[in-house]
Amino acid sequence: MKKDILNIETVHQCNCCLGNKTLHPLVSAIDLSKANVMQRTIKFDFYTILLLECECEDFIYGRKYYDYSNATMVFLKPGEIFRMNEAGVLPDKGWLLAFHPDLLYRTSLKNHIRNYTFFSYNKEEALHLSGRETATITCCLENIEEELHHSIDTHTATILSRHIELMLDYCTRFYERQFITRENKNKTVLEELETLLDDYIASGRLQG
Repeated sequence: MKKDILNIETVHQCNCCLGNKTLHPLVSAIDLSKANVMQRTIKFDFYTILLLECECEDFIYGRKYYDYSNATMVFLKPGEIFRMNEAGVLPDKGWLLAFHPDLLYRTSLKNHIRNYTFFSYNKEEALHLSGRETATITCCLENIEEELHHSIDTHTATILSRHIELMLDYCTRFYERQFITRENKNKTVLEELETLLDDYIASGRLQG
């Protein structure tokens, strides 16, 4: 069965689809508890970061399902597709940060946004956060939301981009923690397997 794709081209359109007020044409921080959208598949034509807080839900990033039971972050480059759960709804707890590349014009972030390589990760490599890490990212998003309520002036783009950059730097730190944790876990599994093989060989059952 063919699944329709909702193509969201602008930040304003994203706000309209999710029932959020547009405070800036190029960036929005949306509290998902207040969002309302029914769509199986969404294509965003701008940078999109999702902080998802829910339990036992299956979402699809790219072509992969990813199960999680705590806060998870997903990073989408412009033009990428996000597939929601079977009910076609976003979780009712979390955030969606949308920012258009034009926001970064004449900001320091424009020069190294590509250095945040997790925007290019396979979606099964979503970032999983601890409670403390979730609080840190939420604080960054709340700071962005607060700045959005300030009247737009010549400093707005710089301040918003720096808040986004700070959040991305935290995400880089948390990803490094996740890679180390997984590496240690994999190392432990290999060591346990080697022990089992050694024991099996030592038992003499291999010769039989």
